[in-house]
Amino acid sequence: MSAVAIQVLGEKEVAIKLNRAMVAASRGPMLERALVAGALLPTNAAKRLCAKKTGNLARSIHIGGHAGLTGGLRGSTGTHGGTSGSDIGGNVHGPGFAEIQAGTNVEYGPDVEYGTSAHEIRPVNKKALHWGGKGGPFATVVHHPGTAAQPFMRPAFDGSAPVIAAEMGRVLQAAIEAAIG
Repeated sequence: MSAVAIQVLGEKEVAIKLNRAMVAASRGPMLERALVAGALLPTNAAKRLCAKKTGNLARSIHIGGHAGLTGGLRGSTGTHGGTSGSDIGGNVHGPGFAEIQAGTNVEYGPDVEYGTSAHEIRPVNKKALHWGGKGGPFATVVHHPGTAAQPFMRPAFDGSAPVIAAEMGRVLQAAIEAAIG
């Protein structure tokens, strides 16, 4: 039998680069970028799945802190009177962890996702409610029967963990490769 001797050159340089790569990949901002990249696909799926009357709800769906990446509206007034699409916030990161929120902050988003029970609608600024155009009916109270749930966020994110993990892995791998250089 003959033996083969292998000599590794540049061992210290390789160790330094690997350490630098691991530090870069485990920092909160890098983990947040990876998580945002992973969440883009289900966030876009939620936009396709949501009920569309005016399109405002779909346009308002975004990842907190990243409305520019995901098309969230910024500070516009929604059709139901509230501000829609401003940042939903909630992103947090630190050494070795990151958390993001994806969703909408339009006031009626949860009502579409989960539905509503029967409820009364009363005027806030006037004595009566008016609808139906010129000469339409007036009422001091409307007994609304409620609305059925039309889920869009839950179905978009249910079962999406493998897609999110794969995209996060791609982003982290690119960061590690860049750090090793």
